[in-house]
Amino acid sequence: MKKIVRDEKLNILDECFEDMRNSLPIRVWVNDDEKPHRIISTPQELDDYFYGALPYCLTTRYEKV
Repeated sequence: MKKIVRDEKLNILDECFEDMRNSLPIRVWVNDDEKPHRIISTPQELDDYFYGALPYCLTTRYEKV
């Protein structure tokens, strides 16, 4: 499981986004939840998921399915 890496303004680093994209499909977790919040399968789903403010800010970890 990998931690989502952000800059000082809480933007996800390009390298981290690229790793998530290259690892698709991925499970994503919000904060310290034990179960994944969602499974993301496509690049479009990845963009759509992280476009929203709430999941973008709260999603903290991911792993390849």
